[in-house]
Amino acid sequence: MERQTRAFFYDYKYYLFPDDCAAIEELKEKETVVVKRLKEERCMAPDFIYESIAEETLKIEAPNRLFEVFVNLYSAEEYDAILSRHIDRVCPGCERYIPDGDPRDPAPGGMEGHHREMSLSGICYERESEEDAWDFADCVNFFWYRMAERTEELAKCIRAGKHKKLNEIVNDELTKFFLPVTVFGAENGGRYSLTFAADYDHVPLIRLLFMYFADCASQEKSEMKQAGWTVFPCREKGIFRYTGKTNIKDVSARLVACGNPECLDLEVYGAKPLDEKKSQALLQDVYDYLCEQAGERAVQAVIAECRIVPDAADMQPVCDLPLVLEEKYHTRSGKEREYPASYYYAVSPNGAIKNLPYRGKIAGGVTKCPEMSFLHSEGLEDAWWLSLAEYFYLYIPHAQEGMLEAVTYYLSHSDRVPEPLRDPEDCRLTGGIVGVAACGEHAFIVDGMSASEKRLFRLLRTIAPVLQSCGAKAVYVKEGGVSVYECGYEFTPLESE
Repeated sequence: MERQTRAFFYDYKYYLFPDDCAAIEELKEKETVVVKRLKEERCMAPDFIYESIAEETLKIEAPNRLFEVFVNLYSAEEYDAILSRHIDRVCPGCERYIPDGDPRDPAPGGMEGHHREMSLSGICYERESEEDAWDFADCVNFFWYRMAERTEELAKCIRAGKHKKLNEIVNDELTKFFLPVTVFGAENGGRYSLTFAADYDHVPLIRLLFMYFADCASQEKSEMKQAGWTVFPCREKGIFRYTGKTNIKDVSARLVACGNPECLDLEVYGAKPLDEKKSQALLQDVYDYLCEQAGERAVQAVIAECRIVPDAADMQPVCDLPLVLEEKYHTRSGKEREYPASYYYAVSPNGAIKNLPYRGKIAGGVTKCPEMSFLHSEGLEDAWWLSLAEYFYLYIPHAQEGMLEAVTYYLSHSDRVPEPLRDPEDCRLTGGIVGVAACGEHAFIVDGMSASEKRLFRLLRTIAPVLQSCGAKAVYVKEGGVSVYECGYEFTPLESE
């Protein structure tokens, strides 16, 4: 056994330092290096076994993603002896646990599966009990499993143009854990698709969750993907078709400046006052038409708010606006922006960024979801969405050059985690980055949506060398309150700031 052996972490993998490198800075200057890889096979970082060491030629394409770390080396026998004691202590009572000698055990006499589930610290982020409620990731995964079972029904509705029936089938399953939604179906070249359609005035959070639904359905192992279906998070140009009752040729509108310099407001001309229901129907139809013509990615990125006004000055036919939207969408960004669109801010509208740990340091930032990024501790009881998805953020107090890119990369590419540490059959997703904020010259905060607390902390543990190097703190927000942790291979609870 060898303790505290120098190693480095790169692209979710561990390697021993080569003999000709005395420091991480020397390693960063190399393009290719022959190294001994510490595979997480029958072991889990920071503890490895000699039997899983293999020589590899490593190409270093992003030096800022290199991080020094200290590891422990064991023989397989030594490692299994320690792990076995943890299994006997921790695993009984877990729904996933199959005791040695049980006829269900795929590998009697062994510890099949435990090496990727539990570290030598005895901490497991996959433990399940009968009392555990399904998290959002589990619910969405099962929803797509049920939809895949009903693809013939869905396809039949699409071919027959039965929009109402299509939505009944989807919402029959979806409303067991989520809000009722509007979906559109389409057939293109014999291939079918579903589109989540947010209302014109839906809050950004809903669009973020639609994106999560679509991402889950797009995983290679997703039943929907394997059935040949595509799921879109928004109305795609060339796929979505306008089905509103309003004759768009008779409608005039204009785009006007608003408080956000990146966006414009849409004002639709209405000569006579309309009641709320009719006003919403008109604005929704105009929004749907623009989405058909320009794509919702462009519409949502450019248009901040929609309203009806009695002033006819400078109005033009709505049919002329799609070209304006597309031009502004591409010209301002230089390339197509991500969906949902981002919001830039100096401070939050109500100063809310000061009311959770470390957020008082924020000088400005960008977010796809103000509901999360502008959340404040006094408003937790009103955050209805915490019953669906939860919120986390990382405070990075010591950000050397390239650290922001490294942290966001490692949070966003967990599909690159090597097997068997990553289960290739598991298509549940952890969540995603919501925004980034600056906290002075050398610190920042990364906001994120969490669909599974267990999966998130497993991911954070997987990238421990990155987070340890900058002294990262993780703040997790859920219905039960706010928790703060020191990041590493174990998560030490801290007192809130």
